[in-house]
Amino acid sequence: MASGQYCIFVSFEVKPESLAEFKEIMAVDAVETRKEPGCLRFDLLQVQGSETKFCLYEAYKSEEDAKFHATTAHYKMWNEFKTTKGGVVDGTYAKVITNAADFHQ
Repeated sequence: MASGQYCIFVSFEVKPESLAEFKEIMAVDAVETRKEPGCLRFDLLQVQGSETKFCLYEAYKSEEDAKFHATTAHYKMWNEFKTTKGGVVDGTYAKVITNAADFHQ
């Protein structure tokens, strides 16, 4: 059992009119995030029965690795989409940060 991994779980709903742009951004963000040396896992999950509800599950070796991720160009595209461009439905964005109690890689 590994310990100390820094995990992030995010849930949100994308505005229907922004769905195509979201998918383009996440195609880049997912691929590039998985290349980061501190990234252990990056999953984009779609809620069953919904075209617009998604979750992100991210696991990093450390909090520092997660902080590094937030400085990258691919993260900034996602952040701009959800904030400046308003691509996420207001009130649906939720983020939980955890340390892995039993992380399987």
